[in-house]
This record gives sequence, C-alpha cells and structure tokens, in this order.
Amino acid sequence: HHVRVLGTSDGKISLDLVADPVQYLWFAADGTLLATGGSKRGPGVQGRPRTTLWNLGADPGPVCELLHDGELVSSAASRDGRFLAVGTSWGEVVAWDAKSGATVAELKHGSHALAVAFSPDAAWLAAIDERLGVKVWSTEGWKEAASLAHCEGQPYAYVAAIAFSPDGRWLAEGGGADERLNLWETASWQKKWSAPLTAGINCIAFSPDGGRLAIGGEDGVVRLLRCDDGGEETSWTHPGGASGVAFDAAGSVLATGGSDRSVRTWEAGTWKPLGVLAQEDVVRAVAFRPGGHELASAGAYGEIRIWTTADWKQSRALRMRDKACSLAFSADGRLLACGGNSDHLIGPR
Repeated sequence: HHVRVLGTSDGKISLDLVADPVQYLWFAADGTLLATGGSKRGPGVQGRPRTTLWNLGADPGPVCELLHDGELVSSAASRDGRFLAVGTSWGEVVAWDAKSGATVAELKHGSHALAVAFSPDAAWLAAIDERLGVKVWSTEGWKEAASLAHCEGQPYAYVAAIAFSPDGRWLAEGGGADERLNLWETASWQKKWSAPLTAGINCIAFSPDGGRLAIGGEDGVVRLLRCDDGGEETSWTHPGGASGVAFDAAGSVLATGGSDRSVRTWEAGTWKPLGVLAQEDVVRAVAFRPGGHELASAGAYGEIRIWTTADWKQSRALRMRDKACSLAFSADGRLLACGGNSDHLIGPR
C-alpha cells in the first residue's frame, strides 16, 4: 500500500511512501506535512486504525502515528493547518494538533460519525451521526456548542453530507431518510431553511462566494440552491448519480463526477455544459488545482486524469493498480497526492 506524491508540472513521482490502505489525504498549508488515514488490522495496538503524519522536507518519512478506535469513516483538516480530525465507526471523533501529533480532543457522538468538518476559521468542528443528526464543538476548550436535529420527530436522521460555507456563516447538512437539506446560521445555530429533495445526497459544495450550494443526489440530479432563501436556481442530471462536486477557485466552473464514468463541467451562472470528460471507471473524486487551470479526477479502479480547463483536453494520465479513493492538491498547487489500496503506479503516459 503506497502513497505517491507527484509534481504537477511534470507528473513525476517525487516521493513514494509505504502506508496502510489510504482513505484520506491532507496537505499542510506550507506543503511540509502530509497526513494519510486508513486502517491496519492485527493484534494489540498495532491493529488499531491510524492516521500517519509524514514529513515531506529534506528528510522525508513518518513523523508520528495517531491511533483511534473503530474503523475510520471520515476526516477533516482545519484550513490553518492546526488540527486534524477523524470520525470512526464507533461514533468517536478524535482531534489532534497537526504539528505535534498530540491528541487535543476525544469526543463521543452516537454511532457512525459519517462526516466531520472544520469551519474556515477553525473555531468549530462539526460531525454528523447517521442517526442523531449534527453536533458542533468549539475548538476553544472542545466543549459542545450545538446539537442540531436534522428532522424533528424522526428517530433516525441518516445525515450523509456536511459543509461549512467559505465565510463560515452557514453550515449545510443533508441526506437522510427524509431526503432533506438544512442550512444553519453559525452565529446562533438557528435553522435558516430546510429544502425537500427527491433523493438522498452524496455530496455538497459551496460556491467560493458562499452564495450558492451545489448538491449531488443519488438520483443523478445536481441542484443549485440559493443560500439566502433555499430556492432552487436550476438543476440538471448527471446520469447514474453524482459522487463528487467541486467549484474552481473563481467560482466560474462547477465539475461533477459520477457513476457514468465521466466528469462533467458547467459554466457558473448560465449552467451550460462546457464538456464531458470520459473516464474508464466510476469517478470517485474531483479536485481543481489551486489557480484553477487544471482539474484532477480519480476513477474507482485507479485511473487518474489531469485536464486543462482552457480546452478541457487531457494533459496527463496516471495509473494505480487498484482503487483510487482520494485526491488532494497542496496549497501551492505543486503537488498532487493520490491515495488508495494500490501497491503500484505507472505514469505519466
């Protein structure tokens, strides 16, 4: 099981790190640290799931291993690089100091902690529980700040996705047995609005200006909702279901990836299609390179493609032998990390 760190200018492998099966990746803002999370089975402490911090500087290698109970099901990093957090199958939410590896909080949250998210200013950590809804903790003292009921009167919430707006004003969460999206105001933790949908939610992304929400549904419908009133601005279909959505940094392009083995790009405002980018596999993740001139997409069985946004032509292709589960660009856009259950990578071609 390997993590390969690639230079985005030439696609060459600059580091090859032997790791546990990787479920998520995170770069520190200065590019000197990489966090990888996964599970490693075995007797005693060695069998506990873990997150590993790697030094990417002059002497690359593991800095420390951060252990947690239960299988890792979600992860997040604060934008300022101070904190890492994971949610586990035991309902545990664990947060660490990203530089030292010291545990700063061990928080209990019902059953499966299906998603965790930091607010942009790192003041809040939110976690969703598939049955209980959403809990929010202050990172100043790690005390519970709010408990948000997804749907009053229902015993099971089944919330599936969560996101803070770029300005930290809003928290969106949704999915659920009731197929509903809720928007909460973080200043008061009061519900701003609740929007009924036609299917469960796979993914949520705010526009960079915080004015719109893009939602990828299990039914293949991608919806654009206005944050001020929850009204639907427009919708269209990504055949087979959208499993990933991402805006570019300027908010001028939205990309969706899905089970029809394609990445589809849309012009913000008009929402006209810009292109359909073919992939060999179901698309598991999409990510814009900082600066917005390239888009990366990861196929379920290891195909990673890099596309130029000027003409939507493929510029590079990389191959992992097994599943590609995650993509992450470094903050300066120089490096792209690709993680999964792979033990081999051939590229570029």
